[in-house]
Amino acid sequence: MNNDFNQAPKKSSNGRIFLIIGGIFVGLCCIGALCVGGIFYTAISAIQSSDVYIDAIAKASTNTEVANVLGSPVTPGLMMDGEINVENDSGEANFNVPLEGSIQNGTLHVVASKQGGVWQYSQLYVEAADGTRIELEK
Repeated sequence: MNNDFNQAPKKSSNGRIFLIIGGIFVGLCCIGALCVGGIFYTAISAIQSSDVYIDAIAKASTNTEVANVLGSPVTPGLMMDGEINVENDSGEANFNVPLEGSIQNGTLHVVASKQGGVWQYSQLYVEAADGTRIELEK
């Protein structure tokens, strides 16, 4: 007599392989996302700690006209764009920083060059969401 009916069916290993490959894929995606996020965080932190960024934000956030138009307090947003290139005592900066106020938002526009360790602004102004433009360097 054949006892094949009493034996448990063989388990397929295809499901286990699929889970292992899927787990590896998800793990690699997470590692990639962490790397990209780390690079982004490092770049933003480097820009936000630069002297030209700090000076421009200070000029915008302490300007009474900016405070009147945007509303106090005026704080910088996170998602800036542009670039800052510095080599020794010279450099170039061209960036925009979103500003948030209690009345409306705006954008700080900065174009500057550094010579002899001193930044000179060719453009430094805030443009409010309603189109009002406030020059910070005249």
